[in-house]
Formats: sequence, C-alpha cells, structure tokens
Amino acid sequence: MINIDKEQTSPTRRLSILYISSLAVVACLSITGQVIIQRLLSQQRVDIQVISNVQYQQILSQRLAKLALALKLTQDETRRQILVTDFEQTIIEWETTEKNLEQLENSVNVSGGRSVQIRNIIEQIHPNCKKMVDAAKQLLSTTKSGNIQPRIRQRRDAYLFGGWEGKIIDFKLF
Repeated sequence: MINIDKEQTSPTRRLSILYISSLAVVACLSITGQVIIQRLLSQQRVDIQVISNVQYQQILSQRLAKLALALKLTQDETRRQILVTDFEQTIIEWETTEKNLEQLENSVNVSGGRSVQIRNIIEQIHPNCKKMVDAAKQLLSTTKSGNIQPRIRQRRDAYLFGGWEGKIIDFKLF
C-alpha cells in the first residue's frame, strides 16, 4: 500500500474546500441578486400602471372638456345626441380608470420609498378626479336644459395644470 503523507493531502483538501466555498458564495449572491431584481421589476410594473392610468385620465379630461365645448356650441339635435353618448362613454372610462387607480393604490406595498410616493400621488389626484366626474355628470344632466356651465373647464384646468406633469416627471426621476 502507498502511504500518503498528511501534508500532501492537506493543501489539496484545503483547495477543494475553498473552491466549494467560493462556488457556494457565488450561488448565494446569484440567488440574492435574482430575488432583488424580481422585486424591483414587480414594483416597476405597478409604477408603470399608475403612471399610465394618470396619463390616461389626463387624456380623458381633455376629451371631456372638448365634448363639453362641443355640446355648448352644437345646434343640431342629432349631433348633440352623438356628443351626449360620447360624453357618457368618457365618464364611464374615467370612472373605470379611477377604480383601477384605487386598486393599484391598495396593491402598492408601503414599505418602499417609491411606493409611498405612488400612494401620495394617487391620494392627491383622487379629490380632483371626483370633482371632475361630478362636474361632468352635472353638465350631462343640464345638457337638455341648454344651461351648460363652465365648471368642467375649471376642474379640467385644476387637474391638468395642477402640476401632475411635474409630479410624474419627478416620480420617473426618483
């Protein structure tokens, strides 16, 4: 039998242990990196949905303002009915978008800084959204009487020019 000296196996064994240890550290770092990346991707998906909904509401507010003006200026009854239908549909889309924002607000995890910022944006936007829909519904109900009030434009201006573009840009840069 060959007698192997303990000093000869010790460096080989030590090298094997270091190799296995370094592989274990690399594996742990890879797994940790994937967990962090997946969490960030999930958070960004919610961020994108919030920003998309807010931007879509801005588009809807512009559509409501244009339809309100068209309702005021239209003399043709057939055209007026088409505008009323479009106006009702836009209000429904607005309310759906608002519900989506509320659901996103509930799904946002409050632990991170960005999540708190999203929640704050949604909470700040909600009162103006409510006022905008109320004004649009009131305008729709008074359309038949011909008394179109300029209140919807004031709500639209508060919503559009209330600094939301800046908040969205700030949010994107955060």
